Amino acid sequence: MRCLIISLLCLASCGSGTDPAPPPKPAQSLSWDFEAGTFPNPADQPNLVPPVVLTEINGNHYGRLTGSPSDCSTTDFILWDPCPQIREQVRIWTIPEVEGETRTFSLTVRIPSAGQPATGHDSMLWQLLEPGPNSTRTIWFGIRDFGAGQHFYVANQVPPCPTGCTYIPVIAKGDYANVVDLGPVVFDQWMTIQLDMTLAATPTNGTLIVRKNGAVVQTISNQPTTWLPTGLTQDVKIDVLDWSGTLGIADFDNLSAEEN
Repeated sequence: MRCLIISLLCLASCGSGTDPAPPPKPAQSLSWDFEAGTFPNPADQPNLVPPVVLTEINGNHYGRLTGSPSDCSTTDFILWDPCPQIREQVRIWTIPEVEGETRTFSLTVRIPSAGQPATGHDSMLWQLLEPGPNSTRTIWFGIRDFGAGQHFYVANQVPPCPTGCTYIPVIAKGDYANVVDLGPVVFDQWMTIQLDMTLAATPTNGTLIVRKNGAVVQTISNQPTTWLPTGLTQDVKIDVLDWSGTLGIADFDNLSAEEN
């Protein structure tokens, strides 16, 4: 069942002869598990293979995205990415971006072996995007070969990037990102990625804790996690965006975003 839960944590109390204390800011928790058989929004652009909800033998529903080599253009860059970059992308939510707030994002993902090449992927599967005329992603999760075969990774490209950041020539807004290696790509196996982050436009307060299947892999500190200050929004998107144009398929389930 599709779940959209907004919990109001209002524990105000009144003292004798005094005004009641102001209630805490409502905390918001969002989730999407595809059990309704749909995506929350249509794909951002037309695709050869549309997003689809599939069912496992045990009855579990999940979403599948397919990025095809034809999902690009050499002339129309309004609807399409310039070739060879391909993309199938769905916006899950748009949520406020509040300086100093802590957020937890989570998703379960699987890369099927059938129907796609075993190598050659240089892709993004999930991202946080600050929308607008100069829309820019901040944190993302993807697949890349950094020299030891294809690995899953999480990246933060918001500058200033601390010492030891990785050169990734395909990304925008500078070619360096702070990369957390999540290990080799394993096909046909569900994995859960969790990101606990403090929203900060300055290095001092920026933190990002990366978990894989419940275990902490790495904590990034002293790096901003947003490009712009309070008052804007974040788009949470799932993708099969491949900068090299390699056919890619990814399965998604149990997406969530929570204010802490």
